[in-house]
This record gives sequence, structure tokens and C-alpha cells, in this order.
Amino acid sequence: MKTNLLLAILAFCLFLTAYTDRRPAQKTKAVVETGSPSESLFTLRPEEVTAVKIIDQQHCLLVRTTPDQSRSEVTEHLLSALTQARIVRRFTAPSTDLSAYGLNEAVRRIEVFGTDGQKLETVTIGALNPVGNAVYVNNTANTEVLLIGGYFLTALDFALRQMSSASNSICAE
Repeated sequence: MKTNLLLAILAFCLFLTAYTDRRPAQKTKAVVETGSPSESLFTLRPEEVTAVKIIDQQHCLLVRTTPDQSRSEVTEHLLSALTQARIVRRFTAPSTDLSAYGLNEAVRRIEVFGTDGQKLETVTIGALNPVGNAVYVNNTANTEVLLIGGYFLTALDFALRQMSSASNSICAE
């Protein structure tokens, strides 16, 4: 009888250690905050912008704008795409490694310059989210990873296609 009791205690201890070994480890999760529906990605007004530099993996395009009313329709489409981009969610990244968001090797980088030639904002565009309806972004104005609607890329691509036929500067890195 003593043997059966000892065997039962031993079996219980083995079961308990096996159970604790198989439990998944706690994962560190990013803190998610929903962005305000009216919160814009860029904190700028179109009249403040004198140049926009868009760098992707194959091209670099520099678009110079004028602060007066003589902007071309293509330039207005680009500025509209930039100012209408809205933040859907904010993620406080659990570490400085942003490769999970596709931000280490960015798809695109957008640099916006002001009237005195000073860089106002730089936005790095990363990968699409797993669902495919939004894109991860990192802005110099924020330390967080932002999620913006995928329509931003569509509007930006449309404006860039229009600009490729217009005369715009190709910039050097």
C-alpha cells in the first residue's frame, strides 16, 4: 500500500512538471491604442510644404511645391494624399527591433520640407498588416509604430504614377 501511495505521488509530480513545461511562455505584447479617427499622420498644412522627397527601393523622387495657388493638379493630389492619411491604431513596440512591422527595411520613406528648407517630418512606411488592409508606419514625430489605412498607399501610388509623366526631379541619395 505504501508503494502504491508513493507511486501515485511520483506520478502526480511527473504530471505536474510535464504540464508546466508544456505551457506556452508569456509573450510580450505591444500595447495597442486606437487612434482618434480625425488624427492625421502628418502634422502639417499644405501651404507649409515646399518639397516632398519620396524614396522607395528603386526610385527617389523630389517634388518641389510652391506656396501660392499655382500648384499643379498632380502636386495637389500628392499633398492631399499626405494630409488625408489617418492613423487607425498606435502600437508601443516591445523593443527597438521593428522588423516585425517591416520598418527595418522600409518599403518607402517620405521626407517633407518646409519653407526654409528644413525637414519637417520623415515617415517610414513598412509592411502591410496581416489582414492586408492597413500599413505599418513610423513617424519622426512619434516613437510608436502607427497603423494607417491601406488606401494611403493607393492614393500615394496614384499620385506618383501621375508625377512620373510630369517633370519632377530625380534625387540622389
